Amino acid sequence: PEFQTIHYGDLQSYLPDTDLIGVFLETEGDFYALLMLVFDEETGYNAAGELMGISVQDRNKRSMNIEDVQSVLSELTNIVGSSLLNEMANRTSLAITPTVPHFVHGKASDLLSYIDAKENPDRDSRFIYISTDFLREDTELLGRMFMLPNRPELMDLVKRIR
Repeated sequence: PEFQTIHYGDLQSYLPDTDLIGVFLETEGDFYALLMLVFDEETGYNAAGELMGISVQDRNKRSMNIEDVQSVLSELTNIVGSSLLNEMANRTSLAITPTVPHFVHGKASDLLSYIDAKENPDRDSRFIYISTDFLREDTELLGRMFMLPNRPELMDLVKRIR
């Protein structure tokens, strides 16, 4: 995957211009961060439908229940996010635990409002952006994963990476 850092003020340019689906995963323990996996709405429905075994023509919001999409994409975020967090914990000996996912379906402004509501004084102004391609059989789906860490804990994490 592609990794880069982006400033909070530039985040909107990395988000879909259309309706989106995002799932947030916060961390607890020795390292706090806010992770989010974001899809444009069509790709989010397609990803959920693929994972549920729904036929290609029925992978859309007219045919699918949003609660099912929420459940499947929350689980996908748990799997992808926990994998990343477990690797970070293993390399640093820090206790890093994910919380229950939070689902957002709407506009980029809805996603940004959720982030702003967190009001964390130690939150960094830079995100780590990870372009994620999900490959399954004949399907390739582009997702966007972002991590917004706390600056002091990020510095400690970087020092501990082995």
